[in-house]
This record gives sequence, structure tokens and C-alpha cells, in this order.
Amino acid sequence: MQNQASRGGQLDVYCYRFIAKKRPIVAAAFAPTDRLHWVGMLPPTGKAYAEAQSRAEEALLTATRKPRLRWLFEARRALLAAQYDATRQFFENRSGAVAVTWNGLVSDRRIFMLAARDAGAKTLFLERGPFPQTLTADPVGVNHNNGLPRDGETFRQWLSARPDASGAWRPLADRLKQRPPRVTRESDLSKLPPLDAPFIFVPLQKQSDTQLRLFGIECRGVAETIALLAAAAPSLPNGWHIRFKEHPSDTNRAESVLRRYEGLPLYVDNSTDTFAQVRAARLVVTVNSSVGLEAMLLEKLVVAMGLAFWAIPGLAEPVTSAEALRSVFAAPDRIGFDPELRDAFLSYLAADYYIGTETSSDGHFHIPEADWQRVRRRVLAGQLDLSGTAYGGTR
Repeated sequence: MQNQASRGGQLDVYCYRFIAKKRPIVAAAFAPTDRLHWVGMLPPTGKAYAEAQSRAEEALLTATRKPRLRWLFEARRALLAAQYDATRQFFENRSGAVAVTWNGLVSDRRIFMLAARDAGAKTLFLERGPFPQTLTADPVGVNHNNGLPRDGETFRQWLSARPDASGAWRPLADRLKQRPPRVTRESDLSKLPPLDAPFIFVPLQKQSDTQLRLFGIECRGVAETIALLAAAAPSLPNGWHIRFKEHPSDTNRAESVLRRYEGLPLYVDNSTDTFAQVRAARLVVTVNSSVGLEAMLLEKLVVAMGLAFWAIPGLAEPVTSAEALRSVFAAPDRIGFDPELRDAFLSYLAADYYIGTETSSDGHFHIPEADWQRVRRRVLAGQLDLSGTAYGGTR
């Protein structure tokens, strides 16, 4: 195998707040000769930057728990501003350094990456990929903040230059597996309509999900999601129902919320396999869950009620208001998708965007050579490349 350090030279990589079980992922994404430094909050230096306060407020607004008392809010913002100052000076003193974190959307991880980027450092955001045995490795961000184009034409052009990649996503459909629940929750199937009745499937997200909080628009939590769907439910054709499934790691119960909407065709099915419900559904509706993206692998109609990088007309139907949702529910079979665009988009994700991962029998985490090279190019370029990457086959 070609010496990895020769591709792009040796890098100094500063990895912010990685727990022990995720450190092997970072190590696999870089060359053995790269220098990996595991860092936490950096000590203050006394230097102040003009952008510190605005960056600190931006990061604070993404926090899972925001201080309610004004003085606590100000104290937390001052701490984040100080962290920004220290991190930015740290990277300004280290030319060519790379800043890496997991997710990087919220709070101190966000401020670390913002400061590194403002200092001119290269960045890499890591997160588990939505498809089996995949990793997100994006130099711009993750989820809705990632570096993917938001227009379908770019993906069509990519596929026209890589026609052998067409259909690279199809093998993934057979490997879809629901996430194992933390707590087993069984539903009484005798009280539910049969799976062959026409229904809309809604995979609920976790109450504290960052995707909801930051990109949910009208659906910033589970209760808000259910409320929007309940308001549109009376528009459904006769015989249709909405079938929810709770997130496997959410300790909150959707049933308590659904009691407010007795009489509407709303049901919870925690017993049936997630993807069995996706396959049986006539329409999949989600805020921005990865199940919406996975449902495309099964060639289902998909509606996104929040912001999602895949909520592009022709791929999925963006529906962000109660009025628009009622219109969709009045004729659920009316919406469609563009099969050619979906093929181009999903083929790019499967063949190029998501990084393949392997775990050996002894538990060693590994990234295949072609995928390793792809990560390297992204880090050095600071962006994705939809034109210069050869297709390496299905995973």
C-alpha cells in the first residue's frame, strides 16, 4: 500500500473532546504518521477578537440547555467568548493545523470549530453515517450544515460523469436495520389498523435531538411534531391513518401526547420493525430524521417538515407549514419523486460522500484505502469535490 503520509504530507491534527471509544475513528481517518493531539478547553491567553461575542452567542443559542437567568446567560456567553479567543489564537500560531470534532453543531464544540475556521485552520466534522457501516466526514459540517449542494442539477452532472456509479445505493436497501431500543416497548397490535391499510408512517425523533432543536422549524420537539400532524389528520382520505414509532432511545412517551387528540386516526406501533413499516407505508413523513433518507432507498414517497440536506424537490417534498401539510394529506398519493434525480443523489451518497468503515473480528476499526484518500482530499481542499473522484464500487 502506498505510504499514506506521502499524500498531502504530515498533518498536525487537533481533536476536540473525543471520548475514548470514538478516538479509533479519528485515528483511522488520518495517516499513522500524522500527529494526533487530543485537546479540551484551552487556557485563556488574554487576546480578544472582535468576533468573539457574536460567535459565542451563536454557539450558546445551540446549547441543549440554555441558561434562563440573565446573569447565567451572560456568564456562559463570556466563557464561550474566552474559549473562542483562546482557540483562535491557538490555531493562528499553528499554520496548516487541522481541527476535528464529533458533530460540532452545538455549544463548545461549535465554538472550537468556528474559531479554528476563522483562524484559517482546516476542519473536519465527523459523525456516524445514516447508512450501514458508514461515516460522515465533511470539512464544512454535518446534517443540514454539511457541504453538500442543495440543487439537484449538480448531482445529475456528477452521475453523467460517473455513469458506472448508477444504482450504487441499491445494495444498501437490503442492509437496513432498525436501531435497537434502549427500553423494549411493545404495542398492542390488535388495537392497530392492519399494515395493509393505507397509512402514513412517522418515525418520531428523540425529544432532545439537535436536528429538531436547530432545524425543526415548527417541530422543535416531539409534542410540536405530533401537534402539526394532528392538525392535518382530519384532511386524510377515509380509511387512512397515521402510524408513529417512538425513537428507540427516547425516554419520553408519545402516548401521553396523543391522548390530547383522541378521535383522530393516530396510532403508535413500537412492535413492528421500522423498515417493515416504511415498506408498508404509502408515505413517510418526518421532520428530518435519517429514516426519511433511508426510505428513499426503499423508493418511498417522503415528506420533510424541517430543514434537511436531502429535502430537495424531486427527492423529497419539503412541507413546513400546517396548511401545506393539510394539502398533502388531502391527497397523499399526489406527491411523487424524480427517479433519475434520486438515483443521482443516492448514488453520490453511497459511492462517494459517505465513508465506508470496517470492523475486524478483533474489534479494530478501519477505513478502506479509497475512502481514506477521499477524507484526505476533503481535509486538504476544505470542501467536497463532486467532479474529481473516481467511483470505487458498491459497499
